[in-house]
Amino acid sequence: MKGTLQSPTRQGQDACAYRLIRDALSDWLTDREPSVVDTEEVFRLMGLSGEATLRRELLSPEGDPKGERYDIATVVHNRLDQAVRNYRYVLDLDSVKRQLLVGLGEGEAITETDIPFGRFRQVIEGNKERLKGDLPNRLLAFLHDRFLTRTEKGVEAALKLMGHLRETVTERLNALRQADPDAAIRHAESVSERWQSVLESAERDWMLAFPIPYRGLVRRRLLSRWRVAAEDWMTTKMDADAMREEITVLDSLMQALTAIEQRLRHLRDYGVAMRQAVQDGYQFALQPPRIPGIILYDEDTVRREFERILPTPDAVSSVKAELLKSGLSELWKAATVPVTERHHHWLDNDLEIERRVKTLTDPTTQAQPYQRLRGDRNPQILPRRRIPYDNVHGDIAQGLCAHLAPVVARLLFQAVALSVALDVASRAGHRR
Repeated sequence: MKGTLQSPTRQGQDACAYRLIRDALSDWLTDREPSVVDTEEVFRLMGLSGEATLRRELLSPEGDPKGERYDIATVVHNRLDQAVRNYRYVLDLDSVKRQLLVGLGEGEAITETDIPFGRFRQVIEGNKERLKGDLPNRLLAFLHDRFLTRTEKGVEAALKLMGHLRETVTERLNALRQADPDAAIRHAESVSERWQSVLESAERDWMLAFPIPYRGLVRRRLLSRWRVAAEDWMTTKMDADAMREEITVLDSLMQALTAIEQRLRHLRDYGVAMRQAVQDGYQFALQPPRIPGIILYDEDTVRREFERILPTPDAVSSVKAELLKSGLSELWKAATVPVTERHHHWLDNDLEIERRVKTLTDPTTQAQPYQRLRGDRNPQILPRRRIPYDNVHGDIAQGLCAHLAPVVARLLFQAVALSVALDVASRAGHRR
């Protein structure tokens, strides 16, 4: 065997795979600012982009705890329309207003309405509880789809987006706490009462007692003005109720933002540790194997092999994207666990993250995952980490290589097979 040329192809493929993983993680960990488009989209998703957007959600039928999709705005609108159609006396208008107040849980329950006592409040309360859980889940899904699974954005941009979101929520809370909804209610109520008073005065006017042509026209116009003012009054009262609950929802969201930010920082720390572990694997894979003969193998060999398998930047980017999204699916699943379950979740536990990071980077353990590089090589998988682990929370702490092995192997070996096939075809063509 002396003098034989040896080229450890499989070890070179391992090194290429480690390099690909390392570069993908480096892209993912790059410090970036979130785009304006992403920032505006997350504000819209959280109900913070428009005037009273979150408040409209608090009044929507979606949160009806009885599951009847009770639409408050439609009920108020229809009841006022009915009052105008069936109008006979001014006192009828007072009766309609009492019926609507019953829906808000004000006054006493009355038998002359089909609006249950406090029914409007039930819907608002139901939406409040729905949004307290829904808003953090929307945010987690958005971060997963737009940042965490994309190498061109990554975790640092997600953390900065969280900072922008926290500032906006704080500003909205300060504005809500300084607002005086009772003043708006008093003004809207005074306008409604003024038009009702004008209508009452007109009804007592002796001219309207005669069957003259404009009597009905005057009444209709005054009723129309009263109806608009009454609806505005009820809308203002419902907005005030929703505004108080909006403060509760945003306070809850602020707590969730703290938990999500901590989770993102843990992800970043874990990603840094995984990148270090993969870099260690790359350096180990660069070591020439102990076999007889002249070894044609160094980092330039790995670079040429890498460029042969993935010859263009687009090919590299495409493989990185699939690598990050598919190869770490278990990690992304952990990242989207609802914050209500954070007390039982390893990714939200400081001590657990510290232990797993140490497992990946501790000098006393970091060489263990690559021991199988010295032994037999299975061409279908990358070397997996063999770290003793208690498996209480699953196998994620075994490191990035274990997650990415099937994906990298499939992508790289498909590329190698294609390259070999092209080489064979080219040689056959030359022979002909």
